[in-house]
Amino acid sequence: MNLDDLDSIKSGVAQLTSKLAAFAADSESDSDSSQLDVLMNNAGVMALPERTVTKDGFEAQLGINHLSHFALTGLIMNGGLLKPDAKVISLSSSAHSIASARGGVDFSDIQSERGYDAWKAYGASKLCNLLFARELQRRYGGGGKITSTAVHPGVVRTDLARYIFGTSTEDTDNPDVSSDDGNPIAKFFKKTALQALALFIKDVESGADSQVWLASGGAKKEGIDVAGKYVVDMKPVKPSDAGTGETAAQNLWKISEALTGIEYLES
Repeated sequence: MNLDDLDSIKSGVAQLTSKLAAFAADSESDSDSSQLDVLMNNAGVMALPERTVTKDGFEAQLGINHLSHFALTGLIMNGGLLKPDAKVISLSSSAHSIASARGGVDFSDIQSERGYDAWKAYGASKLCNLLFARELQRRYGGGGKITSTAVHPGVVRTDLARYIFGTSTEDTDNPDVSSDDGNPIAKFFKKTALQALALFIKDVESGADSQVWLASGGAKKEGIDVAGKYVVDMKPVKPSDAGTGETAAQNLWKISEALTGIEYLES
């Protein structure tokens, strides 16, 4: 499934539906094996240096980080593939505060057509993740139907930063600095910056702690309410002011339905 292509998402959900039905038919368990316990919206790109678009013409950070997950979640829910008490976990980021500091999501230019700034677009997409998680909970979380939560995993040792440093944070001890056109000073500072960054980033296992805690029901076991909340290091925290806007969340929902052509069924 390619999350930069709505047709691929639709095809992927159709395949998932068939596989779950086949698994349920073959399962000897009494539990309903044709539905999911957890949906983890985890795909993403960060700070693409130039404005690029998905197959459907969406600005790539908005399209991959937010609209793809909006579409995927909607198709899965409309198909009845989530259990009544399922958990929907959407990865946001503390970078949503970048958009918050600039007044929130710019709905008049949500696809950065008038001007593109890599970090502004990334921050807006992460704010969209947060607003989506909150609005999903408001619309569908009543009566224990689902629990929707946004998560900031922290800075994690993955290749997400490849567009920033020209290398992956997976290899900060021996970073690739070959793209600096032979400039020894640029290479030195880039390598030094990456090695310094390594002191503050998490390994992949630690970066997944909050997600695993939520997915495995850790919050419920500890009596912590995470419905519609923003979680950092396995604790609900207050997001930036723009991350709590109900009107913005509702506007984003309407725009996302219009752009993707996917309307969620009534709860």
